[in-house]
Amino acid sequence: METKSISKSIYFDAEPNVIYSLFIDKNKQAELTGSAVEMSNEINGHFSIFDGYCQGYNIEIIENKKIVQAWHFAEDG
Repeated sequence: METKSISKSIYFDAEPNVIYSLFIDKNKQAELTGSAVEMSNEINGHFSIFDGYCQGYNIEIIENKKIVQAWHFAEDG
């Protein structure tokens, strides 16, 4: 299977610490999505979101400023 890289930047009208915590705090993300979440806040730390449908790892984290992650979806094999 041939794969491609996708890069997406999104801008939110909210304080950076609010957005950061929604992505990195497993309890807040579980509340937001209504699904099971496992989340690490460490570089190379793994995560599983949407009841395991999406898994990946953290590439770069700058607290309250930046999160870069690699995501892998169930249908990708």
